[in-house]
Amino acid sequence: VVHQKLSGTYYRLYSKNNILIYPKEDIRTSLMRNFIWLQDVNIASVMGNISLVLREREPIYLWCDSVDKPILERTCYYLDENGFAFAVAPRFSSGVYLSLYGGNRRGGYMGRNILEPSRFHSVIKTKDSLLKIIETREPDLGHLTGIYINKNGDYDLLFDGSGSNWKLSFNLSDATTTSMVSENMPERKLIAVFESLSFKRGLESIKGDLEYVDLRFGKKVFYKFR
Repeated sequence: VVHQKLSGTYYRLYSKNNILIYPKEDIRTSLMRNFIWLQDVNIASVMGNISLVLREREPIYLWCDSVDKPILERTCYYLDENGFAFAVAPRFSSGVYLSLYGGNRRGGYMGRNILEPSRFHSVIKTKDSLLKIIETREPDLGHLTGIYINKNGDYDLLFDGSGSNWKLSFNLSDATTTSMVSENMPERKLIAVFESLSFKRGLESIKGDLEYVDLRFGKKVFYKFR
């Protein structure tokens, strides 16, 4: 790509490989477009030569095609910190990266964001807050295995509990409120659930396997045991 961009002349007069007038931005744009695993490209002239410093995207999450398939049969893609899919991931047994499912898959997976970056960060931030509450108050409820992004803008945190799986559903309408004391915030609603006597009794019962906790409906919270 670099050699291609440095070949030829400007207006048939000036060589493009002249260190003073080489097409720096064209080179950077072409590299970023052709190699989507690049996070950034820094180009500079050093002692009469062109220096390229490439920064690769770091895999943080997985974006997988199905939550229903066995783990080793899923096709997954690496996501960077902004939710951008940049490479096909090898098949992992489990637990190496947090997996995400659903999202906007129109046009395929590669070279695109699972969500708009600011919304993606909001989802991850809310996930972190809810997970901290669970780990602090009810650590026996299991560990987080994935996030499902529904088409209507709702999100499910998927947990692998002791003996059964359960999900925690939320949306961002209350999570992104400017009022940090809103009683409708997912975090405050989850704490209220954990503090309720009926929920505690359900967990303590012999058949107290949790199926879901649903925080999506304003001041109302729903939960169900199997």
